[in-house]
Amino acid sequence: MDGFDSLYKRHFKEIVRFLDTITKNRHYSEELAQEAFYKVLKKNPTITKSFVAYMKTTALNVFRNQRRADHRLKYGVLDSDWVYENHIINEIFIREQADKLMEIVSLLPGRQRETMILFLSGHSIKEIAEELDQPYDTAKANIRHVTEKIKSSKEFLKNAFGSEDLTEKRLSL
Repeated sequence: MDGFDSLYKRHFKEIVRFLDTITKNRHYSEELAQEAFYKVLKKNPTITKSFVAYMKTTALNVFRNQRRADHRLKYGVLDSDWVYENHIINEIFIREQADKLMEIVSLLPGRQRETMILFLSGHSIKEIAEELDQPYDTAKANIRHVTEKIKSSKEFLKNAFGSEDLTEKRLSL
């Protein structure tokens, strides 16, 4: 055990630096390095070549395994019923939000309304300008003015979302 402690003290910083070049996060790199040293201690291998090379390989594998686990959590490789129910709830929320936003847009003056409907449909500013036969800067200004109007109008937001406090969280244009 004393031999491993001396290896840990001698090489820990080097392994952390190696992981830091990959993760760009010092704290996370330290956690991964500790996990890698723990795995090596638990396995207690007979290392015939370079200990540092073995540790770097182990640390890289720990990092990859952690990334895979994070990916599974993020993209729902969990209980399929839970994932499906969450997906349905999110879809309902998004549809309700879109309906309320379209109600707000319907209250805008003609050109601004047309511009925002095209913008919310996914058209680029250039496409909007061509479609409405107006200069690019005019289309861009209409989008900016409407966005500012919606964000600053507490009455619009209160009617649409039930609260002005949800502006930044629920309305992003």
